[in-house]
Amino acid sequence: PPSDLADRPPRRRSGTTGRVPPHNVDAEEALLGAMLLSRSAVDTASELLSPESFYKPAHGLIYDAILGLSAAAESVDPVTVAEELRRAGVLDQVGGPLALNSLLANTPSTSSAARYARIIDENHLLRGLIGVAGEIQELGYSLPSDVVQAVDEAERMIFQVAQHRQVDSMSRLHDLLDQTLDTLEALTERGDAITGTPTGYIDFDEMTAGLQPNALIVVGARPGMGKTSFALGMAAHAALQAHMPVLFFSLEM
Repeated sequence: PPSDLADRPPRRRSGTTGRVPPHNVDAEEALLGAMLLSRSAVDTASELLSPESFYKPAHGLIYDAILGLSAAAESVDPVTVAEELRRAGVLDQVGGPLALNSLLANTPSTSSAARYARIIDENHLLRGLIGVAGEIQELGYSLPSDVVQAVDEAERMIFQVAQHRQVDSMSRLHDLLDQTLDTLEALTERGDAITGTPTGYIDFDEMTAGLQPNALIVVGARPGMGKTSFALGMAAHAALQAHMPVLFFSLEM
C-alpha cells in the first residue's frame, strides 16, 4: 500500500555495513505536532530543516505541506494540512488524516520545537556523513589515475554535507543599537578625527572617519569611472601607510 512506502526508511547508501542510520522518529513526530499547534514552531523549523532532513519519508511530506501553507500565509492545522496533502496526491502515503491527528495528540511540548529541530538536523548530518564516507571509500578502492583530483573530490563531498547548515546571525534590534551606541561613544571619547583605518582620500575619510570594523562600503559608478582603482587605492594606503593586513579580490583582472 502507498502508506507502507511512506513509512519505509530511505535506502541505505554504501558504507553503512547494514546498520540502521542515525535517526529519531520521536523527535520528528514531536516537531511536526508542534508545528500543527504553533506558528512559531513552523518558523523555528523552517530556518534549519528541509523535507529531506526527515528520516521517515511521510514526515518529510507533511513538513513540506506545512511549509507550503505557511508560505501562503494560510492557517496550519490538521484539516488544512490534510487538504494540502490531498491536493498533492500524497495524503494516503502519510497515513491519512488520522496520522495528522495522532501527531497533534502526542506532542510533548511546542516550546521544545527548536530542540526537536536540532535533533533532526544532527541526525540528518550524520546520515549524510555516513553516505559520503561510503562514496569516498569506493572512490579510494577504484584506484583513480589522478589521486590529487580524487582527494579534491572527497573534500568537495565532505563540504557539501555541512554546506546546508545555516548560521543564525540574527540579533535583537535593541541589542544592536546598544552595541552601536557604545561604539560611537568610545570613538567620540578618543577625540580622533579618523577613528578607523584611513583610506588616503581626505574627503572620504572626513565623511566616514575611516574604514570602520565590520563596515560594508559599496562603491557605485558608471563603467570606466575608476571604481576598481579607487578601491585599490584604499587597499594600498591601508597596507603601506596604516600597516594593516589587506586582502584584495578582483573579478575583472
